[in-house]
Amino acid sequence: MRIEVKIELSKENCRVYEFNTFDLNVVFVGYREQNKPKGKRLWKTISFWDKYNERDSNIKESPFLPLEVKQKAFEEMMKVIKVMTWEQWKNPKVTP
Repeated sequence: MRIEVKIELSKENCRVYEFNTFDLNVVFVGYREQNKPKGKRLWKTISFWDKYNERDSNIKESPFLPLEVKQKAFEEMMKVIKVMTWEQWKNPKVTP
């Protein structure tokens, strides 16, 4: 599963943090700084870092990950996690 956390700095600038999930872990794998020129609809990527394609990234080191972004990624993951009994797991028709 992929999680994206978007932080808008202003109407024209934003940062997008990308995460992948492995088991119950959320792992930081990508970062983009984007700009949206006035009068345009699409965001333009200014700089980026990607764990899986570091050679093409124009940011060479992993960017700092603020606590606010970590918390938002955690909240997104919590929306997906369910706690259930063995009977509910084996028979999804049983209500919690």
